[in-house]
Amino acid sequence: MAAYPLRSFLSTSLMVLLLAVTTRAGELGGVRMDDTLTLQDEQLVLNGLSLRTATLAKVPVYVIGLYLEERSEDDRKIIESPERKRVVMHFVRKVGANDLRKGWEDGFQKNTRDRKAIQPQFEAFQAAMRDVTKDERLVLDFVDGKVEVRFDDELAATIPGRDFQKGLMSCWMGPKPLTQELKAGLLGQG
Repeated sequence: MAAYPLRSFLSTSLMVLLLAVTTRAGELGGVRMDDTLTLQDEQLVLNGLSLRTATLAKVPVYVIGLYLEERSEDDRKIIESPERKRVVMHFVRKVGANDLRKGWEDGFQKNTRDRKAIQPQFEAFQAAMRDVTKDERLVLDFVDGKVEVRFDDELAATIPGRDFQKGLMSCWMGPKPLTQELKAGLLGQG
């Protein structure tokens, strides 16, 4: 009789272990992102995924993943933390540079308290934007008090400043994010 609960426990443990092994990556809208990655010798974990849509027709634009040193559902902590972070935006359609710039302008305007203090960094960031194609990735690395902007693996700009980092992260985590659904997904609540 005592062997049965042990066998049940072992079977359940084995199933949980198999599920953990087979779900190593997040997937949304046909876009797959790894559960972990290494950034400057630091392992980051996928905190959450979300899908950005546009227009009333909810046209998919990009799948976005947020990587942190430790998972968190605390938006303020994510914004304020100096720890390494990575945002990966995997575009599922072509988007023009002007549309990207309009989106950043909107996000910063709604969520940045002292925009004038980071205006030079914001302008440099905007200047780095270019047209993106389907399946291209815009990668934003928050490291050492700066943001490194990459299109796929090509470095496009390095923007200095912790205040700029906070302003950029606020586009998704601030009080007026692009959408509440987007924020919830990145917080792992989606």
